[in-house]
Amino acid sequence: MWLILFSGLISGGMYIAISLGVVLTFRFARVVNFSQGAFATLSAYVAWQTMNAGMPAWVAIVLAILTGIALSFALGALISRYLSDQSELVTTMATFGPTLIIAGVITAIWGQEAKSIPTPSALSASVNIFGADVSKFGIAVLITALAVVAGTAIVLRRSHTGLALRSIADDPSTSAVNGINVGSLERLVWAVSGALAGLGGVAISTYAQLDPNYLTTFLIQALTAIVLGGIGSLGGLVLGCLIYGQIVAFVSYYVGGQYVAVCSLLVLVAVYALRPSGILGRATLTATNRLPAQGQAGRWRWLATGQAWLHRSTGIRPARGAKLVRVALIVLVVLAALLLVPLGQNGPLVFVLATVAATVIVVSGQNVASGVAGRLSVAQAGFMLVGAYSSALLITEANMPILPALGCSAVIGMLVGGTLGVAISKLSGLYLGILTLQFTLAIPEIARSWKSLTGGETGMTLPPLGLGDLQLISPYSIWIFSIAIAAIALVLLELLNRSQWGARLRAARDSPLGAESIGLNVRWLQVGAVAISAGAGALGGALSALQSGIITPESFTVWISVYALLGAAIGGKESLVIGPIIGATLITLVPYLLSSSGGWSGIIFGALAVAMLVARSIGARTRAMASHGRNPSPLTERQPSVPNVGVP
Repeated sequence: MWLILFSGLISGGMYIAISLGVVLTFRFARVVNFSQGAFATLSAYVAWQTMNAGMPAWVAIVLAILTGIALSFALGALISRYLSDQSELVTTMATFGPTLIIAGVITAIWGQEAKSIPTPSALSASVNIFGADVSKFGIAVLITALAVVAGTAIVLRRSHTGLALRSIADDPSTSAVNGINVGSLERLVWAVSGALAGLGGVAISTYAQLDPNYLTTFLIQALTAIVLGGIGSLGGLVLGCLIYGQIVAFVSYYVGGQYVAVCSLLVLVAVYALRPSGILGRATLTATNRLPAQGQAGRWRWLATGQAWLHRSTGIRPARGAKLVRVALIVLVVLAALLLVPLGQNGPLVFVLATVAATVIVVSGQNVASGVAGRLSVAQAGFMLVGAYSSALLITEANMPILPALGCSAVIGMLVGGTLGVAISKLSGLYLGILTLQFTLAIPEIARSWKSLTGGETGMTLPPLGLGDLQLISPYSIWIFSIAIAAIALVLLELLNRSQWGARLRAARDSPLGAESIGLNVRWLQVGAVAISAGAGALGGALSALQSGIITPESFTVWISVYALLGAAIGGKESLVIGPIIGATLITLVPYLLSSSGGWSGIIFGALAVAMLVARSIGARTRAMASHGRNPSPLTERQPSVPNVGVP
């Protein structure tokens, strides 16, 4: 009992060590820094390399801290320079790019083999407390983490800099007008966050292990801990991490480690039902910083020109002409895609293109939730797994034809999504994102445990694709079938987006209070958006499972959800047709084409993802300035989210 308790406390200390920097950047720079784990990883590798070369441990720690500062400061400068006026989805995905780049760099230099950082001799033994042997090093990490949090709290409450930081956290615009240098303080926050990443990376890697992905996965668990306590509060950070450490320890011992995500999901749902902002969180805290509405004016300018020409030439009204033009665009895109693949070509590239078609559906569904509804959902991989198993069971157990099975899997996904949507209806921002992420982690655990239904770890096999007596075995025939399903799904989603329901949903996203004042039920509109998103995800998952012919609990991991979000951010989260096609093609085809380049695959893809996001931001900013009669170069004139005057 005591051993489990102390193990949970030490785990809580580790969560604090990796996540304190995330809390600081979220609160004061308004960015969810997903790359904190990657910064910690590279810093720990630098420390390992330094000690492996015979240098003292203190030199290794200093170099690790400096590495974390440099990485974090560079990311903060990039976001501040190019993405400060973008949505939470875009800035979060911008931090995902460095994660891929750093993982690729580590793999290229040090390989995939796990390393071990030696424990200091004075802390290498254990101490007996109430009959339990507890690691001295683990206790030291816990005490140090609590001391750093306490020191941070004192600085924020009692220093001039802390007062200025609390001011910009509450209202950066007013703070800047009052003479506070918002940009300098944000850079300070990024530097401190990087130092914490370096120190935490060395500590956690010494206690556990060091490999290219461990600390990034550990950060995902830590995010669950900090939203449990409330991300806007240092007290909530400590309380949430310590409680979550106990949850993991006790569930792993008494229930089984394979149920940690399921139990964590149930705990989060119960807590959020009473406290939507976490145990000690602040309901008013938000990281959203949306682009001004006028920036969207030029997006479809070329289309408006085409509509005007169509009206003059044929007399068709612009509203009807818009629909015809968009339908024509979909047809042209599909036909062009078919021409890209010569008939009879049965190479692996054709199968990858079929996978792109399934991914397009998933990304378009993601855009319904994160774009049209403005809900930061990270649940698409979970919905894909639900759809894949549903179609497999309907086809193999109920002998249902493939097309009806695909439709039923989408309906089942909608039902699951609607249920989840009700549970998360009070949540927004990072709280919503982490709970849906926990859902994505829980679904594979359920699939592994429900062996009588899903086959457990072995999974299920599906028969070849077929329509009646016609068997679709060749990659080209699978490609044609997949393109047809994707086209139907995109048309339905686009029609829904342009319906009265879609207009109401966008109104609820842009102004919830205003929407409620005119009689709209914002809650059920958002629930419906999650259900539609889930249906598209389930359909994409079912189609993907039919393409491969097998489904296992590991077929769709949490990284699939992250890539779906990345595809939505790259392609433009407001679009349900063209954007998902662009985004899905990039996140599927580019990694395949780079798969033979080793560690360079992650480096190139991560850099490309960041470049695409920056390019979209520059383009939107240029259009916004052009709509006001200005035409400066976005590379020479920065448009910060708040003015930057005075000094702190």
